[in-house]
Amino acid sequence: MSKKNYFISTNLEFNIDKKNKQILAGGWCINNHKKDNLQKHDVLENFWRNKKKYNSYYKYLQKLSLIYSKRLSFYLNSFHKKKLSVNFWKIILMPWLTIYLPVYYYRWLAVKKILKRKDTINFYDLYNLKKNNIYADTFDFHTKTASNKYINYNIFYSLMKHHQVKNNRIIFHKKKLLNYDKKINLKENKLFYYLFSFYNKILNRILYFFYHRNKIFIEKAVFPIRNNIEMNLKLNQIPTYPNDTFNNSFGYTGLYKYNKINLVKRRSFNLGKKVKTDTFIKYIDSVIRDDIPKCFVEGFDNLCNFSEKIKFKPKIILSSYYHYFNELFKVWTAHLVERKKTKLFIVSHGGGSYLKNPSCLNFETEVADIKINWHRSKKKKEIQLPASKFFNFRKTKSLKKNSICYVEGPVSPYPSRIGDQIIDNGSPMLNSEFLKFFKKIYKPLKKQFIFIPSSNYGVDTTINLKNDLKLRQIKENKSFKKYKHTSRLNILNYPQTAFFESLMIAPTILLYKKNDWVFDKEFLNFYKKFVKHKIIFHDPIKAAKHVNFISNDINGWWNSKVIQSIIKDFLDHTCVVSNFSLEIWSNSLKTQFSKVND
Repeated sequence: MSKKNYFISTNLEFNIDKKNKQILAGGWCINNHKKDNLQKHDVLENFWRNKKKYNSYYKYLQKLSLIYSKRLSFYLNSFHKKKLSVNFWKIILMPWLTIYLPVYYYRWLAVKKILKRKDTINFYDLYNLKKNNIYADTFDFHTKTASNKYINYNIFYSLMKHHQVKNNRIIFHKKKLLNYDKKINLKENKLFYYLFSFYNKILNRILYFFYHRNKIFIEKAVFPIRNNIEMNLKLNQIPTYPNDTFNNSFGYTGLYKYNKINLVKRRSFNLGKKVKTDTFIKYIDSVIRDDIPKCFVEGFDNLCNFSEKIKFKPKIILSSYYHYFNELFKVWTAHLVERKKTKLFIVSHGGGSYLKNPSCLNFETEVADIKINWHRSKKKKEIQLPASKFFNFRKTKSLKKNSICYVEGPVSPYPSRIGDQIIDNGSPMLNSEFLKFFKKIYKPLKKQFIFIPSSNYGVDTTINLKNDLKLRQIKENKSFKKYKHTSRLNILNYPQTAFFESLMIAPTILLYKKNDWVFDKEFLNFYKKFVKHKIIFHDPIKAAKHVNFISNDINGWWNSKVIQSIIKDFLDHTCVVSNFSLEIWSNSLKTQFSKVND
């Protein structure tokens, strides 16, 4: 009897029946243990790593994010009986859309891929699992889709049901999900929220007394604490640290998370003017109204009412983090921009924006009046200023630089934004490039290595390293900051913020698969120089040979005139650090304020 083909979307279905042939949607279908090696299974490709199609995927999703920002503007205006502009809704919606659309598109591509096979595709219907996903806000959607197996199963289930209508080769098999707790989302204490809300209303009145004269609102996360205080004082303002009224990066979730979702009302409003559609757009049209986070629908009035109580009205709003996930901040900002009283300036909070195709689909340039980058840019709305994260940077001289530090890039179990993370659930394949590299390192040198993991959502990314590294060599998660000053060589597998930090303090090597990260065309000349002078490697064996070769005099290699000249030039173009950063920033903000005030 021939084996049936079963499409496995998450690890919920993986152990139901291993006798049949399994087609895995991704490495996340296997829990992190050695006996289930990915190489033994039929696993679909990582679509964000398909560089032949990646650019077309990116442009398509970028286009869709603009289309749906307009369509949802019409929808939400109808729902709330408002007449707010598309630009108003873009500030609020685009951070969510640039996650939502890639989440669904990746899984859409996976289902389309298996349907190209000629055989019948079987899928488990876990009938006792609740099939409706409910999201409170942008961050809730982001974390659930990047980490939650139940949420991801439901998305795949919805896609398979959608395709079954026109494809009789999809067959569902009912199975009861064992050990399923229907009360996964525990109710929180509403009394605490109401007391907390009352406290913040009083606090806002007090803060208004201090902040109402501030002409430039500086989100407290834009600069380190000391620099926030110094910058505001330079501008003759009250510092927004320690409390800028918005409750840090995620805001007051209690304003909307207790609202009940009303699917009947949601579905009674249409998405407005129809656009030229394809099959993916038709599918999104059928599900997006149910998926919109509550903060934009049932909880929106609460956000508006609370934002009206924030009385200070600056001419410029400076944001680095809040415009992503702080829903109250976004609503407050959008209203001020809508009334044409305020300009929104967005500040880069990390060092990856010099790369081609940033994972946020460049929505920041779309919603900001001015985008302040770490890197040089020729775009009209963008300017370069010293990196706000490194205002207090000082090169520390350490007497004991005795370790070689390998820094892992961020790892998440499920795909979320387009192309910005390693997708893995701790499989043996995750560390394969590192182990190829490490096994070629000279034996005495291996003792100097420490491994710094960068796991998100509880994925154990080190379980497969314990045969090759001693436990003392595997450090705490995301602890580069702790060990960076004792390292005589840093090896990273991703070229973002930690890469810049490393370049400024120690000899640095980048090791990653070719095309996993692509420099923007304006910076390709640096990429070529980095490869030529052995700062970037795509082959772990060649990287190991280089480390062995320079191991007796790493500083001699790093401090050569040609290497230092390349590094200085690269940092000048992509991450300026200056002893006069405070003066440069304050002068620039004063200039921008005078333009806004004209």
